[in-house]
Amino acid sequence: ASYKKDQKDYQPTSLIEILLESDIYNDEVTIIANDVILMMMAATDTSRNGSIIALSHLMKNSKSKQRVRDEIRDFCDRENIPESETSLNPSSNDIKQFTFLQNVIEESFRFNPPVPNVDDYEILEDITVDGITIKKGTLVKYNITGLHHNPNEW
Repeated sequence: ASYKKDQKDYQPTSLIEILLESDIYNDEVTIIANDVILMMMAATDTSRNGSIIALSHLMKNSKSKQRVRDEIRDFCDRENIPESETSLNPSSNDIKQFTFLQNVIEESFRFNPPVPNVDDYEILEDITVDGITIKKGTLVKYNITGLHHNPNEW
């Protein structure tokens, strides 16, 4: 990777090049490969789990399930896809037409976030929020699931 650093106006164009250029990895290709594999597996796992959770929510709500089915059926009718077709492979532009399904997925992620909590944040200076003083050095954690289930917010 260092040969590219010497080229005038070089800009990395891929994730691998960005990681190779990073001071964190010091051209350690094995570590980069391991981290990229981990990122790909995490994204796959999150997508799979999100789909399963969205489907389980739909199973509990027959009205919403029927709306999703109707939306897909309407799409198939518009695109002249026979009802006997067992696989549907819509393009990214086609998916934009599934607005209710998109709402179901987003609500499912709100209700069951893939990352329910985040790391601690350290308060860098004394602050007061809603009349509560938080001292410098205090560790604060955001409870995303709690926020997403707060009836005052949702």
